[in-house]
Amino acid sequence: MRQRACADIEAMPVPLNNETIQLNMTKKTQFSALLFAVILLTVLPACKKYPEGPGLSLRSKKARVANDWKIANAFEISGGVNTTSDYINETWEFTKKGEFYERDNGVIDKTGTWEFIADKEAIQILIPGKNPKNYTILKLKNKEMWLRDSDEEYHLVPR
Repeated sequence: MRQRACADIEAMPVPLNNETIQLNMTKKTQFSALLFAVILLTVLPACKKYPEGPGLSLRSKKARVANDWKIANAFEISGGVNTTSDYINETWEFTKKGEFYERDNGVIDKTGTWEFIADKEAIQILIPGKNPKNYTILKLKNKEMWLRDSDEEYHLVPR
C-alpha cells in the first residue's frame, strides 16, 4: 500500500504559483539570450570590413584613424624587404577634420588632406602639387592601423 500511495503523490499535478511561472520565464529568457549570443557570434565574423580586423568596434572608423601614428613596421610587397628603417623618425597625423601632416624628426614636411574612399575600405591622401596616394586599409583598430599602397605595407601604432 505504501508504494501505491507514493505513486499517487508523484502523479498529482503541482499547482502553479508565481514562483513557478517566474522560474519558467527566467529559463526562457536565459535560453533566448544564449541563442542570441550564439547567432551573434556566428554572424559577426562575416561582417568584418578589413582583412585583419577588427570584427566589431564601438568607435567610428574616422575616430580610429584620427591619431598621430608612427610606422612600427614597413615592408615591400614584392620581395618582402623590410623598409622600416626608411621611416624611423617619420610620423603621420590624421585629424578628425580630414587634415594630414607628415613629420620627419618632428618637423612637418608635408601637409594635405585625407578621406575615406572605396566604401571606407581605403584612405586617400592628397598633398597639394602631388598625385593622390591611395592606401588600402588592412587593419583599423584604436591602437593599430595597417595600410597598403601599390608598393609597401605599413603597420602603424600611436606615437
